[in-house]
Amino acid sequence: MGFKKAFKLLIICLVILFSANIVLAGFGISPPYVINDRLVPGAHYEQKISLSRSDPEEDLKVQVTIDAPEIENWFLIDRGKEFIFPKGEKLTYMVVNVDVPENAELKNYKGYIRVRVAPLGAIEAGQVAVALGARIDVDLTVSKGEVFDFLVRFIDILDVKIKTWPLSYFNKIKVLLRVENTGNMESSPTTVHLDVYDVYEKNILESSDDIKLEKIKPFETKEIFAEFSTKLEAGTYYGKIKVFKGEEISREEKIIFAVEDVPFSSKDWTILVGGIFGLLIVLTGLGYGGYKYWRKRTPKKVIEKSI
Repeated sequence: MGFKKAFKLLIICLVILFSANIVLAGFGISPPYVINDRLVPGAHYEQKISLSRSDPEEDLKVQVTIDAPEIENWFLIDRGKEFIFPKGEKLTYMVVNVDVPENAELKNYKGYIRVRVAPLGAIEAGQVAVALGARIDVDLTVSKGEVFDFLVRFIDILDVKIKTWPLSYFNKIKVLLRVENTGNMESSPTTVHLDVYDVYEKNILESSDDIKLEKIKPFETKEIFAEFSTKLEAGTYYGKIKVFKGEEISREEKIIFAVEDVPFSSKDWTILVGGIFGLLIVLTGLGYGGYKYWRKRTPKKVIEKSI
């Protein structure tokens, strides 16, 4: 091959590579791993992976391949092994689902998930499309040991709406918790403790615990509520929250919140009137039942005398 032809071929290759890099520049994934050392036979685990790029000028075709011979059938990609990274979007996601068989051998498993992207237009036109790729490391350990663990990702106190008597008995403070169960068994925080202070943080007005918290499945992140009965009046307060993992404090927060008086709604009136009516029916039934029992057990002469 002559020098000129070789030079031209080199120029063509550089143009192709340069063009592809314009489209694919800045492509990346995060996190670049699927790691879990707390799996048990029958467990389900999910890892969300973000795919990002700096230049969203074209549709990209994404191809995912699993390179983990022993455990390839454990994986399911929520969007399938081929999907489109749409034009105009700099960020998209895929979820790697891992389902461990009940009869899985107890040991460590490793492998890779490979992600390749190429311009969709070039592929459809039959052109040579230069693809970029990224590798996701897989490192999974299956064992039978139970692990109780969680992370509290977020805490907030919802604004409190209070109602007057007799619905005041149902007034509650709700604490929102976003909890990630990082263990391999169903669990939730052991206790959520709430201290309520005045707006100057000098006087403690209420203090209580909630130990009846909704359970969260292994490796799941969920929003749950801790609830506390309250007799607070309208105003602004400080809440100091402690979330316990056994005897250990997992997280604590200080949050300012508002308490607001609200009128009875039509639903409240319906419940209230219905409750009173129901109570009258019960009392009437008890009274009638008691009267019949008295008539049955009391001698006839005594009844006639009392009448």
